[in-house]
Amino acid sequence: MPRPSGRTKRKKNRIITLLTDFGLNDPFAGIMKGVILNINPNAEIIDLTHNVPSHDIFAGAFALFESYNYFPSGTIHVAVVDPGVGGKRKNIIIKTPEYTFVAPDNGIASLALKNENILNIHEITNPKYILKNKSNTFYGRDVFAPAAAYLSKCVKPGLLGKELPDYSKIEFPEIRGKGNSLIAEVIYIDKFGNCVTNIPDTIAGRINVIQFNKITINKISKSYEEGRRSEALAIVGSAGFVEIAVNIRSAEQVFGIKLGDKIIVGVK
Repeated sequence: MPRPSGRTKRKKNRIITLLTDFGLNDPFAGIMKGVILNINPNAEIIDLTHNVPSHDIFAGAFALFESYNYFPSGTIHVAVVDPGVGGKRKNIIIKTPEYTFVAPDNGIASLALKNENILNIHEITNPKYILKNKSNTFYGRDVFAPAAAYLSKCVKPGLLGKELPDYSKIEFPEIRGKGNSLIAEVIYIDKFGNCVTNIPDTIAGRINVIQFNKITINKISKSYEEGRRSEALAIVGSAGFVEIAVNIRSAEQVFGIKLGDKIIVGVK
């Protein structure tokens, strides 16, 4: 998957991105920004997305995976999709040479970290860096936002809590099968109804047929406009995976595609 080169180097970790499933109807995302700015008024906060489907850790992990390293070196990524909030899972900071990730330890950062060199992992436990009267339902406000803000002021992760040996991981679903016939699946559906599969761009050039829901696609298109408005097409999307799409329509709606649907792939 192509990534930008020559990232801008920054003297301070001032950029903080926020990725949540909070939506925009409630003030939760705005409250997190208020907490950050109270601690570091000079922080630059970027909303990566707040529209991850509720409780969908994999969707949040995929959104972080496809976007995190388009940001300058030193960026702090906060990812909060946390159905286990208030439970036993840990709150963690993961440091790589380029980035810092602040998240619940439920795997949401793990897809982004697959190809990264992990420098250290710390648990957030020091009450000095957690809001007083912590709620068991809003760690985004009470734990993750202040942690990111202090990190953006160059507070060392080790001051926030003890070092950990590892973190929880989730994986891309594996493509099954062998030889010339493979079974893939839909792993993500974007706002336009494009259905992202787990077929990587590395094998896209070998594909000669894709079948799903009694529909057959015989080539990989180069652009959405190659297909008719009622015709399924396959294209390598910006995240580096083959997508099922329809020109100016939603493949999800037109073909009734759902997450987890199986895709039969014939390869040369």
